Amino acid sequence: MILDKLVLHNYCLYRGRQEFDLSPASRDQPVVLVGGLNGGGKTTILDAVQLVLYGPRAFTSKRDGGSYENYLRGCINRSVDPKDGASIALHFRFVSEGEQHSYEVKRLWSEKQTHVREAVSVYMDGESQEHLAKHWSDVVEELIPLGISRLFFFDAEQVRFLADDDSSHQALGTAVKSLLGLDVAEKLVADAGILEARLAEQIAAVGNDPELKKLFKELTAKESEVRDKNQEHASLENDRLRAEQARLKAEAAFSEVGGQHWLERESRRKELDAVKSSEKNYKADLVKLASSELPFALVPDLVDSIGKQDHVEQQCREAAVVEAVLSERDQSIVASLREEGVDSKTIKLVEKIQKADWDTRKKHASSSIRHGLSESARMTVQHLRTGALTARLESATELLDRFNMVARKREQLERSLKMTPDDASVKDVFEGLKSAIESESLLNSQSRRIAEELQSLKFQRDELSRKLSTGRRKRVDSDISSEQAARMVKLAVRTQETMQAYLKKATARKIDRLSQLVSESFQFLLRKQALVGRVEIDPESFRITLFDTDGNILPKERLSEGEKQIFAISVLWGLAKASPRALPAIIDTPMARLDSEHRRHLVERYFPNASHQVIVLSTDAEVDQTFYPILKPFVSHEYHLNYSEKEKLTTAEDGYFPAFRKGKANKTS
Repeated sequence: MILDKLVLHNYCLYRGRQEFDLSPASRDQPVVLVGGLNGGGKTTILDAVQLVLYGPRAFTSKRDGGSYENYLRGCINRSVDPKDGASIALHFRFVSEGEQHSYEVKRLWSEKQTHVREAVSVYMDGESQEHLAKHWSDVVEELIPLGISRLFFFDAEQVRFLADDDSSHQALGTAVKSLLGLDVAEKLVADAGILEARLAEQIAAVGNDPELKKLFKELTAKESEVRDKNQEHASLENDRLRAEQARLKAEAAFSEVGGQHWLERESRRKELDAVKSSEKNYKADLVKLASSELPFALVPDLVDSIGKQDHVEQQCREAAVVEAVLSERDQSIVASLREEGVDSKTIKLVEKIQKADWDTRKKHASSSIRHGLSESARMTVQHLRTGALTARLESATELLDRFNMVARKREQLERSLKMTPDDASVKDVFEGLKSAIESESLLNSQSRRIAEELQSLKFQRDELSRKLSTGRRKRVDSDISSEQAARMVKLAVRTQETMQAYLKKATARKIDRLSQLVSESFQFLLRKQALVGRVEIDPESFRITLFDTDGNILPKERLSEGEKQIFAISVLWGLAKASPRALPAIIDTPMARLDSEHRRHLVERYFPNASHQVIVLSTDAEVDQTFYPILKPFVSHEYHLNYSEKEKLTTAEDGYFPAFRKGKANKTS
């Protein structure tokens, strides 16, 4: 299927005729990029495609539980006469039985007196098809079943339901069966059961068998209960989705007024007190360290010079002592020589030698004493020179780093607390968020309860059906006189058994393939490559289980909000790869919760490969100046939704945001 053109006329923000060419230029350029600011009409385009296709059954964003008539009335542009009405036309191509056909579906409505009148027209290959128009709700189910439309036409903020263990498996099961053709086998089993029942009633006179009649009555009543419970669950699901939307809006409003800062203010105050205490302790330790030998680290050369001078002075003192001792010895030697009567010439020679030795020693003892360090002072200087200063300096550096770190942390906390809004500005928004969360939680609980009741009713129904079928078969085997009827009943039974066996094997095989595709898609888009090892989908319950690289179960609660969104998109991508239906993808607000690396992965890896046709509805903060050049080579058409605050209307222009392109864009209409 390829969407060729969307034409809006007086629809919501779009006054007059606005036309979008959606047909991809080539296989290498599958992307149509539509840019607009929040509130500029991006989601309105997504709503328009769903509304023109599904009418009152469409999953539109602004239908808050009101009547379809009031919703259509609200979709007429406010600046035009309601009697002139509004319309949506969608042109698309679809291949059926090997032949491609062109369709145009147009839905128009206007206010006549006090009521809104709607008309649907359908053209196939240029010719009006009244029969298709009259039965369009059935026809579109053959083309794009409503149950899978949310998996191809989706708001990326809303598809996170696939990351919810409580509800994802139900929606996923319906989508998988429809996409992979498994619902056909289920329908065949059901039809064979109906045929068997009719033949058994006709041939075996079920109405005359009290036991079988009782079982049939109980089964009919139980099927009615299942239908009622299904309807109740479907109705509640719409309320639950609206509650989820309301909660998301309340979260956004709470975030805008600084709600997160407000919620964390007490914990941040306590953290600030602890940080201030640490800062005070580190400061005291620094002061204490500064009162020790640390200041000498500022003059290491001076400390070294003192040590060297002290060594010289020590040598000088030792030389003076030796000089005194040798002086006495020299005098004693000369006196002894004289007493022994040695001649004067020899004595003079000895005195000359002694004088030369004296002059030599006198040079070593001639240095002046400048410091005269005491023994304790000398030991202190030696201690400083042998590594004490280095150790003190390392301690001071480490302590100063810690002090600076806590000082920065204190400044951050103080700034954060200054940004915290006061109670008056947050209280009402917080109460609104609290109410939205409680409402959603209540509806989720009700949905789980009803789902459990529905499961129980289905089990009871299936048990009654099994008992009735067993009873019928026994009666048929004993009472059937018509060989042809018996053969038909047995064929119906064999058909059910064969198809159930086939369905079980086919489901397991296709689900195994789907699990592999989802795993590959998730790992391809995920920033943390080592986070998820594989994804498994249970072929019976359709519950999704994540496993880490060590093979352990990874709870979905461990995923961040952005990772949950990437996971949901990966599930959709895996379904699209596994589906035999070639359907386009319309993606609204694709990257609101993602960090820059996950955004890059979507732009580089997902958008160009998501489908043969991908319509991306983005703000300038998502596909921005960084990512636009990366996506540009894959883009066939670009549009900018130019919203006029003064006139309260949007005009579609060729080209993405003006800041991203050169020249001035031309309006499409």
